[in-house]
Order: sequence, then structure tokens, then C-alpha cells
Amino acid sequence: MALPKFLTAICCYNDLLAVGAYLSGKKQGIEVPNDVPIMGFDDLKLSEYINPMLITV
Repeated sequence: MALPKFLTAICCYNDLLAVGAYLSGKKQGIEVPNDVPIMGFDDLKLSEYINPMLITV
């Protein structure tokens, strides 16, 4: 999350990692998805409870 401003999105291996990236960004004041969208794979039910909902495949 401490990368330069050219970061445009984060694509995670699965939804659990995407939730971790979301929480890490939130601690640093990063607004998801306005500052950086985060996407995960495997469509876990957990992703529905994150606000705003995570992008998942």
C-alpha cells in the first residue's frame, strides 16, 4: 500500500487476501474503491460483508 501514486488497482489471489488488502488500506486512510479498487477471486460470502463490497470473480 505504500507504493507510488501510479498504483491503479490491486488484484488478489483470492477474496481472503483482498479483505486483508482492504483492511490494510483502510488503516492507512486509503479509500476503496475511490483511491484504489481491490479485486479478489472465488466469491466468498465474506466479501458481501465488506462495505463497499469487494469486486470478486
